[in-house]
Formats: sequence, structure tokens, C-alpha cells
Amino acid sequence: MLFPNNINRVARSVGYALRLGTGLEHWLRVALIFRARLTPQERADLAVSALRSLEPDDAAQVFEFACPFADYPVPTLDNVMSSARWWASLANTTELKGYAVAAFEAMTPDDQADFLRWASEQRRAAA
Repeated sequence: MLFPNNINRVARSVGYALRLGTGLEHWLRVALIFRARLTPQERADLAVSALRSLEPDDAAQVFEFACPFADYPVPTLDNVMSSARWWASLANTTELKGYAVAAFEAMTPDDQADFLRWASEQRRAAA
């Protein structure tokens, strides 16, 4: 079966980049070809497929590299817990631990005690 010219060019560029090795410069050139030859939906589908092929922490590292703006929680003006849960669903394990420790350290002693009490209740309820 013959493929449209744009798909043939994309497939060849991926093949060449794979053959040339893991150098970032090859893949940045492929990204330019993707932009020129594929629709935004086709590029998004490829990105999702590639990220889903990785282990979660590896996918998070790739995402963080490709999208450096997405590596920290953004201040919110709406529902703080909803936004925090959304960010946490995207964060990798290292980010979750780092922000949890930093948030705990920034709390007042009374808030720390309340949080520890809440966490103990959550652990007991889950057991």
C-alpha cells in the first residue's frame, strides 16, 4: 500500500534519526519535519504514543525536558485542592517528595501538627 508523501517523508526522517543515533540534534531536525508534514493532532498522537511507551518516571523526565514550563505547580486563583491534585497527577516521584517536604517545612508548627494528625488518620483509614 502506498502512503501519502507527507507520511513517507516523516517515516524516512524517523528512520534516518534512529540510524544516526541518539544525538539530540537529529531529533530536533525530525521535530521540524513533523511540524511541516503532520497535523497538530498527528503530532500529539505520536507524542502520546512515545511517552506511553516509557516507564512513568522516564516519561516524566522526557516531558520535563520537552516542556520545561510544566515542572512546578502554578499559582491558582480557583480551587487550590483541585489544582494541587491535578499537578500531583502529572508530577514524578521526585517532584512529589520534594514539594511535599518543602510545603511541610513552610508550615507553622501548629499546621505541621494538624497535617501529621490528618496523615495518621488517613493511614489508619486505609489500613
